[in-house]
Amino acid sequence: MEKTGLKTPPLVSVCIPAYNCEKYIGECLKSIIGQTYQNLEIIVVDDGSTDGTAEVIQLFYDKRLKFIKQNKSGAATARNKALSVANGTYIQFMDADDLLSSDKIEKQVIALTGCSKAVAVCSTVHFFDNYSPYESRPSAYEDQFLYTTNNPIDFMVRLWGGYDFNGSMVQPNAWLTPKSLIDIAGGWNEQLTLDDDGEFFTRVVLNCEQVIYSEGLNYYRKYKDLRNNLSSFSEDEGLRSFLKSTLLKKKNLFDKRRDAEASRAVYRQLITIAVRTYLVNPTVYHCVRSELKQLPDFKFKENMGGAAINYVAHLAGWKFAKRIQLLLKRFSPR
Repeated sequence: MEKTGLKTPPLVSVCIPAYNCEKYIGECLKSIIGQTYQNLEIIVVDDGSTDGTAEVIQLFYDKRLKFIKQNKSGAATARNKALSVANGTYIQFMDADDLLSSDKIEKQVIALTGCSKAVAVCSTVHFFDNYSPYESRPSAYEDQFLYTTNNPIDFMVRLWGGYDFNGSMVQPNAWLTPKSLIDIAGGWNEQLTLDDDGEFFTRVVLNCEQVIYSEGLNYYRKYKDLRNNLSSFSEDEGLRSFLKSTLLKKKNLFDKRRDAEASRAVYRQLITIAVRTYLVNPTVYHCVRSELKQLPDFKFKENMGGAAINYVAHLAGWKFAKRIQLLLKRFSPR
């Protein structure tokens, strides 16, 4: 480990939940095994896959690889299972269809050296399935929210759009986190199916003392066929989970800081759910509306998906625009 300059390189536990990902898990594991930082344990938890995921994993003969099978219980449960057996000083969460640059873990271990209450974050490259990730670059827009700071609370407020309604998200693979910090913040919420990562890392960041922006890249796979996108807002369970996650994030943030910027950040999160659920899921929508009444009306205009519909929303309000959207969807050819 001469590259790191460390006499005794700390162990990094890479935690990978895997479900029906035989097409991608091999490439993901090669990405981890090929890291320049080699003091790793790689923990793959097969969450009840019904395809050839297990067979692909078992083709890898690496003494650092630990393979655990469980009945289908969800990604959060699989991540907690991996955490329960992890021995590393640092934790690298990894989705089974994504990749890391070969130096990602090394750069972040170096960045965190001597900083036990800090987390490291790197840039993310978004790429579509069946396209090479290495031909794309990180989003300049997303990168403006990634920086080194001794004020993690402010980092979260800014990330959520608390200053000017311009906000972003950080995909889980981009972080490297001390295990001791996760022990303080707590594990993954197994009751959440959508935005469980946002809720988890909110607790992690709000319990750290420093965020360090490091070199290295996370490659996040996206799908043009939205049916393959696990972050879909269309399912009732997902909408309920997203609301529950947002309310938990709200509580955690307001426990640390409650001012105009923090309130604006929460408002932006809630109005996003309101737009998604209006006329689609009345139960969730009414819950969101009740929450919004407890905050100032910041007049945030949510992006509704295109210049034309955003123009309609600007002229007649987002509720009218949403009705138009739903009518167009109803009569569009499938």
